[in-house]
Amino acid sequence: MLKEQLYFVKKANLYEIYTDAEDTDTFAVGYIREIYPDFLLLETYDRTGNFDGFRFILVENIYMIKEKTQYLNRFEEIEPASATLPTWDAGMEVLDKIIFWLCEEHILFEMETFEGEILVGYMESYHSGVIKIKHIGANDLKADGWAYIMRDSISEISIETCRLAIIK
Repeated sequence: MLKEQLYFVKKANLYEIYTDAEDTDTFAVGYIREIYPDFLLLETYDRTGNFDGFRFILVENIYMIKEKTQYLNRFEEIEPASATLPTWDAGMEVLDKIIFWLCEEHILFEMETFEGEILVGYMESYHSGVIKIKHIGANDLKADGWAYIMRDSISEISIETCRLAIIK
């Protein structure tokens, strides 16, 4: 998505955010909390209208945004969550700030890479573009060693989701 297209979105509205052009049945629903140069912060809701955490989505991965659809009409009564997150100015790379924050606060997260890999865990350190992650296995939800990933391979980071609440 062109960053210029985000000029038309309003933070007070509920949106469908599409990131997979091949699977148009899969999208995120939520309020856009913040638009950064490279990432969009989305406050998400599940299919039943319950709060389902926050997603930092790489803007270039968004191919379509919809509002005021029939699907979204059923969520009309949803009020934005009162949860607070830090705000980051655009001075330093926002993704770097988010990574440092996740490391410092030891926050459980789910990350998707450009290759479609899903990692769940805690960020332990970040140096020279490499993130060290205490990885949690998808099958048994237990610690499963360390993963090292390049910062530039991140397409999305989610926190405080219902799935992550089960792991905690």
